[in-house]
Amino acid sequence: MARIAYVDHSFHKKTGSTQFLPDILRRHGHTVDFFWDEKWNGGTATPFSQVADYDVIIMFQCRCAAKERSFRKLHPNVIYIPMLDEFGIAAGPATNQAPRWESFQGCKVLSFSSAVHSIAAAFGIRS
Repeated sequence: MARIAYVDHSFHKKTGSTQFLPDILRRHGHTVDFFWDEKWNGGTATPFSQVADYDVIIMFQCRCAAKERSFRKLHPNVIYIPMLDEFGIAAGPATNQAPRWESFQGCKVLSFSSAVHSIAAAFGIRS
């Protein structure tokens, strides 16, 4: 089975709101190791070098710190799980989202809303 690096927004450690996905993956025999992203709280993002040797890298509502702009060039199996609230759309007009999506070209996106799916698809991302 696969060794999965699960990079998650550290606030979810407190809420447990994203625990369902690692639970499902473990029930199917995969090994899931957590990496907690603190960038949202003034801390640091998980360095890509810490997760590069895993079979699968899942980034839930955050992204690893990497010098290379394209995660696909760094690893063949990256999955990004964005949430609509991270785009700041509720606060007013959306800013240019192209740079955010550029780094996930060639990766997979798991969308939990039709709005996020539409945004990802508009940038040519498999969602």
